[in-house]
Amino acid sequence: MTAEQIRTYRESKGLTQSQFASMLRVSPTAVTQWEKGQAPSGPASLLLEHLIEGTPLFSSGGDADWDMPLTLKEWEELERRRVLAGFLSVRDYMIFLVRQEMRNSPAKLAESTAKKRGSKKD
Repeated sequence: MTAEQIRTYRESKGLTQSQFASMLRVSPTAVTQWEKGQAPSGPASLLLEHLIEGTPLFSSGGDADWDMPLTLKEWEELERRRVLAGFLSVRDYMIFLVRQEMRNSPAKLAESTAKKRGSKKD
């Protein structure tokens, strides 16, 4: 994303640089620097890509065999639950959740899988 895209997006929402910075949880200086051409980095760059370019907020970007296009609220909830459960990575926590679901309802999982396979043949 370019400096112009960042400025245009901010202005289209009627936000000052300070308001935009507060929304992204960065300093107003960071927003000023972005709008002068310095590339954003860290979590704010992901959020900016989502806001400006419409890319999935949390996604593997095609670099992995998973993809989680989550909203910021969903990601924060996932992170909160992951931390409470004591997992070091989102991947490990997601694997735990899948395995837990498989143990809790193997019949439902088998039925769901069979339905999906049947619909792919059509």
